Amino acid sequence: MRCLKTLSLLSLVACASAPPKAKTAKGPIERTILINGATLEIKINEPDLPPWEMTKLMKAVGDAARAVDNTFFDTGVLELLNDELKKGKGPVKLHPRTGRMIADAVRGYQLSTGIFDPTVGPLISAWRAEGWQQPPPAVLRAALMRVGADKLLLSADRTELRTTVSGMRLEPRGMRDGWVVNRVKELLDKRRINNYYINFNGSCFYGAGTGPGAKPWPVMVRDHRSKPVAQVYLSDQSLSLSVSLVPRPDGRPGKKGHIYDPRDGFMVSTPRSVLAVAPSPLDAEILSTSSVVLGENADVVSMKIADSGIVIYQGKSEAPLRIGEPVDLRPLKRFDDDF
Repeated sequence: MRCLKTLSLLSLVACASAPPKAKTAKGPIERTILINGATLEIKINEPDLPPWEMTKLMKAVGDAARAVDNTFFDTGVLELLNDELKKGKGPVKLHPRTGRMIADAVRGYQLSTGIFDPTVGPLISAWRAEGWQQPPPAVLRAALMRVGADKLLLSADRTELRTTVSGMRLEPRGMRDGWVVNRVKELLDKRRINNYYINFNGSCFYGAGTGPGAKPWPVMVRDHRSKPVAQVYLSDQSLSLSVSLVPRPDGRPGKKGHIYDPRDGFMVSTPRSVLAVAPSPLDAEILSTSSVVLGENADVVSMKIADSGIVIYQGKSEAPLRIGEPVDLRPLKRFDDDF
């Protein structure tokens, strides 16, 4: 009996002295929503957020993102506006959201000294009519007469638009992803979500606060050869990725330019990959698109946007060109090449 008691006592002591099991830290809650065929990825690093609140929040996020994105489709407000502009110089009545978008795009035009131009529609039409081959010089000159955001006259309350020339066409798609991310950011901030990550369409990102382990949010980036080369870490920052060449829309082999230089009407043909970091998703979009056109001269834009930085991959060099404020860019290790 004494031996049994002794053994029982020893067992109790051993159990009492054993270290407690470590609790498994919860990872961020992740959701992916389809927005008109594009993916919107949301990660929220808030352990105390109840599941029912997350479900309600994602419903609101999806509705807000679609409301913005719908503007850019053939049945959207933007196309209806362009139909009115075909008739002359206006005035055209604007929905408040559309007026705000146009104001943001005009601001991008001003910050980029005319490189980020939301009125390149006539150029796009000219290239499309030629099967995406270079239009004749006379056709380009005629299109350029109707290009330039300085020809837009937006009322102070953003509810009415006029133009100084007839037949203009708005194509501010360069800010589409930034507008979606910015709207989702506004909604999450309003709901007092402090630590979150947004990825829309794999081209515009925002990281608020911190991710798991109290670390910044990582985003993998590729160079102009489509090779994974580094990760950018975001904390209360937005990242926009732009490339100069994309697959041909007609399905033929090879790639083509898709970003227009409003100074001469040509598409950028130099292989170039740009990542731009800024506090605002809209400013990051302005920076990345403009930098595809400007290349090493992109400092004329970055110097106008506080706390912004640009990294450009181009040419034969493996080392990227860095412009503006430092970007938290960490090269991938060799064994991460297939990330």
